[in-house]
Amino acid sequence: MNYQGYLIANFGTGLDKERQPWLLPDDAQFELLDGFVYRGVWQKREGYSQYATGERGGAPYCESRMVHTVSGFATVGAINSSNRVFTASLTVPVNQAIRRGSVSVIGTVPVQSFTDNGLGYFVLPAINITAISQANPAEVTTAVNHGFTTGNQVFISGVVGMNAVNSVNPYTITVTGLNTFTLDGFDSTSLPAYVSGGTVIKLIGTINYITGVVSITLPVAPTAGALR
Repeated sequence: MNYQGYLIANFGTGLDKERQPWLLPDDAQFELLDGFVYRGVWQKREGYSQYATGERGGAPYCESRMVHTVSGFATVGAINSSNRVFTASLTVPVNQAIRRGSVSVIGTVPVQSFTDNGLGYFVLPAINITAISQANPAEVTTAVNHGFTTGNQVFISGVVGMNAVNSVNPYTITVTGLNTFTLDGFDSTSLPAYVSGGTVIKLIGTINYITGVVSITLPVAPTAGALR
C-alpha cells in the first residue's frame, strides 16, 4: 500500500516575523490563536480571542493554536520526602490564555500525575456517596473510607433527590468519621431527601488560565526525581 501525505497548504512564506505587521503576507504568522484547518488550509477563526477561554454550551471550550515555542517554568517547592505543596507560574503570552484541560502536573518517586479538569481545578478520583442527611450542616456518607481531613475542599455531583447539593463550587468539610463528613455552612433540613447516586471529589489544586499560576498539594510527598 502506498502512503500519500495530506496536504496542508497556502503558506507562501511561512514564519516571517522581521517585518512590520501591516507588511506581513496574509499567510504568515508568528503564532496563530484559535485557528482551524478547512480543506487542507489553516485559517484564522474570526472573533475575539478571549472568548476561547470561556464556557460554551455548559462545557469548557478549548481553542486551537499554532505556536512556535513552548515556554518553560520553574516549580517552587522542595522535593524532600515531606513537602507536598508546590506552585508554578506558567508563561502565558499577552492577550492569550492556557488551553483548558491541557496542563498536567507529574511527580516522580512515587509517580503521580494530575491534569486540570477544564474548570480551573486539579482533583482526585471520585468516591461514591451512599447517603446525605437532612441536617444543618448536611452530613455525607461515602461507600468507602474517604481519607479526607477537616478543612479539605470537595465537589459533589450526580446526587438524585437532594439536587441542590450538586455544585460546581467547592465545599469546605469537617470530618466526622472514616466514611462521613459534614459540608460547612450547608443547611439541608428543608431540602428534599437524598434518594440515590452522587460522587464526591477532593480538590487538590488550582490553575488560573489567564495568569498561568498553578498551585497543587500532591497526595504523597515526592521522595526523589522531579515535578514537571
